[in-house]
Amino acid sequence: MPQTLKATLTFSDEQSLLLDTATEFFRDKSPIAHVREQLTTENGFETAHWNEMVALGWSGLAIGEDHGGSGLGLGAAVTIAEPMGRYLSASPFLATQLFVAGLQGGGTDDQQSRFLPAIAEGAIGTVALFEDDGDWELTHATCELA
Repeated sequence: MPQTLKATLTFSDEQSLLLDTATEFFRDKSPIAHVREQLTTENGFETAHWNEMVALGWSGLAIGEDHGGSGLGLGAAVTIAEPMGRYLSASPFLATQLFVAGLQGGGTDDQQSRFLPAIAEGAIGTVALFEDDGDWELTHATCELA
């Protein structure tokens, strides 16, 4: 008989407050009719909602204080991503947080000083992964996790 693994996730008081705020935000801002409507727009997301997220400080959650963020780390960003996914809310949040993680993990000091403060202030970032030979066929992937 298969075993069931049970894990308990606990949040700090700060993370719980952030999760509650994000849940309320996305529940209010992302009714399914609005989500479907956004699929047909040029951006694919509501710019005003992104600006509200930035005003709440969410774009800079994982960015260190020395670059204009709150320094709460990627774990805090997860508390935003979970309800965002639950309510199917489209925004550049996830792509931007991946950009931040990549830049903090492998960017030069100059790159970090140039881009991280801009992200904390609402600029949008993204990442792209590709094969050395430029082949986009997924069945030919040769990249490896390092």
